[in-house]
Amino acid sequence: MTPPLLQQERKQMMRAIVYVMLAGLCMVFAMPVHAASVSEAGRALMEEKQETVVTLRLVIEESLSMPGSSGESTETTSEARGAVISANGLIVMSLSETDPSSVLEGMGGMMGQDIRIDTELQDVTIIQPDGSEVDGRMVLRDPDFDLAFIEPAEAYEEDQKYIDLNTGAELELLDQVIILNRLGRIAGRNYAASVRRVESIVEHPRKFYVPSTGDGGSMALGSPVFNVDGEFVGILVLRSRGGGGGFAGASMRDNILPIILPAADILEAAQQAEGFEDNDD
Repeated sequence: MTPPLLQQERKQMMRAIVYVMLAGLCMVFAMPVHAASVSEAGRALMEEKQETVVTLRLVIEESLSMPGSSGESTETTSEARGAVISANGLIVMSLSETDPSSVLEGMGGMMGQDIRIDTELQDVTIIQPDGSEVDGRMVLRDPDFDLAFIEPAEAYEEDQKYIDLNTGAELELLDQVIILNRLGRIAGRNYAASVRRVESIVEHPRKFYVPSTGDGGSMALGSPVFNVDGEFVGILVLRSRGGGGGFAGASMRDNILPIILPAADILEAAQQAEGFEDNDD
């Protein structure tokens, strides 16, 4: 039987490994872009839409267990990104950021480890563009689309800037897209933009786009994606082999893939969320 101290060290090491891998996966790297027109479009888009990207501070309680050891609960605090999708401040983000259990279990399978992770979102804080903080609450989880919807705990006095989900644009293979992000505390939560190309379009069972990878730049799950004409395309979420479905020896990309979920699917899910104001006139 494994000594208790060794069991604890193993669990701490596993937790650290899977979170580092997940954090690395969420930083999709930008391809160098030299076209002046794309740069100009990106700057214009940043000026117009940057305040629709918000930071969310998440407090998550998690319990990780492996064969030969019982689970013990720990509380972690992290930051994630989300996009405002209605005038009343409803936010859409990647569910994987609020409940990473299925992703981490899949990654454990990839490393040949049989692990179980239970997570519970304890608290959400919305960090506004001006740095002010607003209490939030989750109103809907959609694991099929990897989406979570967060609303402010108290109504805002003024309408918020938002992305209209009814204006979703279609993409073709190798089209360029512009992705808006808000950096972490180390960069003062400054806004950022990067450019990718669509390297694949998956049609079944539901349509989604696979962004290219490269060297330089970073972004986070929950970041909104636009075409070079400034039209909304979707947001970045994770597609994964959850529930321990990963398999040992496989590459990370075989088990977990960042994708662009189209606006139409986000709208379909949002219409089930309490407080969603459909802006279709």
